[in-house]
Amino acid sequence: MATKSKNTNVLTKIICVILSLICVFSAAHFAMNILTAVNAYHITAEDFNGAELGKSVAQSNKIRESVERDIQNMNYQLQAKDSNRLKKEFAKRKTDFVNSLTKSFIEEKAYFSEDEGEEFFNAEYPIEVDGLVYSIQIYSDDRISFLTDDESSARQKLNEKFDRFLKNKDFSNYTIIENRDCSDCVLGAYDKVNKTSFSSTDNAPEEKDVMSHEYAFVYKDGNVTCSKGFEGLFESFSVFNKNYDYYFYVDENDGSFSGYTAMIDTAKQGSDVNLLKSLIIATVLTLISLIFAIVCFAICGKKLENGKVKRAFIDYVPTDLHILISGFLISLSGIAAAFIIDLIISYAYPFENLLRLALYGTFAIAWALFIEGVTSIIRVCKSENGIIQNLLIYKAVKYLIIKPAKFIYRKVRPLLSYKFNNFNKMITRWIAGFAAVNILFLIVIDNLSFSSYKLVFIFGWVAFNGAVISKAVEYLKSLDIIITASHYRQTPQVDYNKLPESLKILVNSLNYTNAELKNAVDKAVADERMRTELITNVSHDLKTPLTSIISYVDLLKTCDITDENAKEYIDILDEKGGKLKRLIEDLIEASKITSGVINIEPFNINLAELATQAVVEHQQEFTDNSLTLVFKGDKRVVNAFADGNKTYRVIENLISNARKYSLKGTRVYADVYETQNYSIFEIKNTSAEPLDIPVSELKERFVRGDKSRTNEGNGLGLSIADNLCRAQNGYLNITIDGDLFKAQVMLPKVKN
Repeated sequence: MATKSKNTNVLTKIICVILSLICVFSAAHFAMNILTAVNAYHITAEDFNGAELGKSVAQSNKIRESVERDIQNMNYQLQAKDSNRLKKEFAKRKTDFVNSLTKSFIEEKAYFSEDEGEEFFNAEYPIEVDGLVYSIQIYSDDRISFLTDDESSARQKLNEKFDRFLKNKDFSNYTIIENRDCSDCVLGAYDKVNKTSFSSTDNAPEEKDVMSHEYAFVYKDGNVTCSKGFEGLFESFSVFNKNYDYYFYVDENDGSFSGYTAMIDTAKQGSDVNLLKSLIIATVLTLISLIFAIVCFAICGKKLENGKVKRAFIDYVPTDLHILISGFLISLSGIAAAFIIDLIISYAYPFENLLRLALYGTFAIAWALFIEGVTSIIRVCKSENGIIQNLLIYKAVKYLIIKPAKFIYRKVRPLLSYKFNNFNKMITRWIAGFAAVNILFLIVIDNLSFSSYKLVFIFGWVAFNGAVISKAVEYLKSLDIIITASHYRQTPQVDYNKLPESLKILVNSLNYTNAELKNAVDKAVADERMRTELITNVSHDLKTPLTSIISYVDLLKTCDITDENAKEYIDILDEKGGKLKRLIEDLIEASKITSGVINIEPFNINLAELATQAVVEHQQEFTDNSLTLVFKGDKRVVNAFADGNKTYRVIENLISNARKYSLKGTRVYADVYETQNYSIFEIKNTSAEPLDIPVSELKERFVRGDKSRTNEGNGLGLSIADNLCRAQNGYLNITIDGDLFKAQVMLPKVKN
């Protein structure tokens, strides 16, 4: 049920997000319709009357303003062709022109560098007449040189330049006017008074050719005639000069996507928009989108069965960084949307529908980023850590300030809080005295002017600090000697009488510790020697009478005894005598191994063959005890460098140990193999009793896995095996896993 609820929750969130994006996408479409109409026409509150806008292209204020601007530009162009009038105006500015540019030449020449700048003087001089600005350019071709010309020659060349300028018959090329440069229209004007004309084409078209276009007009003799597309474009003739005739038309075959073509396209799109309806629909869709987003916000961040909030991978990004990234991407979407809107309004591309889809998509992406950011913030707020701990600034403060400060505090605090037992008074006096003397020296040196007295105090200050440092080095040297002696358990070679009290205490403690350690070692060695001698002597003392007992038991077994109880008693004596004999032999061998009185004669042996022999000899004993001995190494050749007799004893001990302590009815596995450095005999068995004893203790003498000690065995087998392995530069590795007991005899491999 919990999984079903969780899946339903996720599905609901996905549906809410999708529906919210669809609503935003659709709302953007209706908002774009309103924007198109507003851009093309002068929209007032009266246009939101519930009816379609019903505007014509000629009513577009944008087109009207553009046409009026182009007519004004034509007027400027015609004015620029009235050369006689302009020459009189220009002649009045000659002196100012020459003086101003000569001054500029002299100033630039003063800072001229042949290696860094151009040789020739370049400048621009504007002249304004009747609202038109004419720009005279001084270029390198005028040959006014910083290297060869002085003020006089430069002034002469500027006069000549201005005279050449006055000889022009048409000053149109010198005018600086606002030119729309719409390549998709043809326009022209004729000055009836001065008999001059201007046209954007090489040849002025006939009136009938102008009016054959859908968007065109002709102004002639005070009357304006508009084509069908421009009907009602001019409500008054204020833009026209009655001394001029004008013509204008939009060239549909120009192939341009901008200019009047784009303005007409935008006007057509906005002409039939129902502003009120579009506004209502856009508003309703926006509100619905917001409602779906709020539902998504409300159901996100639900807690799981363990009480924790499931977080998405994006939630682990620091929240403030997440907000910055989302804000940046939303801003990019806004910039992209503004760019696409400009393309739609300013150009009439045939793929405009694709541009509109891209525009609506950018709004949907921005809205999706907003929903994603808010849902992430909600999940973080509901999580166990909260939003504060997920902030980048919090993490920066925590890991760059708080944690380092805590680390330093933890390191410094013990030093500050520790109360010295031996150094307290001494350190306090030394530090206080050292600081006081240094401060005194510095005060005196600072207040003395440079003289022999100041040099004396400086020398004294240096000598004082040198003496203190020397004492500190001597102290550290003695401490280092004591530490080194402690490491090697030696007596420190220092002058005890010259040591500080703290180091004397340390030396006394070290000497006492070394003496106690030596006594403990000597006592342990003596105890071990006595124990070994006791075992050896007792074993020898027991062996002699035991041999006689066993011999007499053997004689009794040959006698003609008819009493069945007597026969049973003799068998028991024989069994117990044999067991006691084996114990004594093991004790003697263990004693020899421990005391080092053992002769090891290693040579290259076939470990697999030796193990096979031991397995075959004990196979029947396993069968008699309801055990199965499985040996896998009988067909292998595994050589080792070891003593054959001692190795056989080790293998025999382990096989005997497995026979004694294995669970009845189980298998015992033995194997022989080799690794990179060792030849190994391995045996594994399942213990009949729980092995709740550490591996290290199993190798000790008289320690048995059978704590009840009801089974046969004396607890010396593993100890002897371990010592024999060590004597041959190998070792016995024992592993216990539950009731599984595994022993590995690891011996050196054959030497070449």
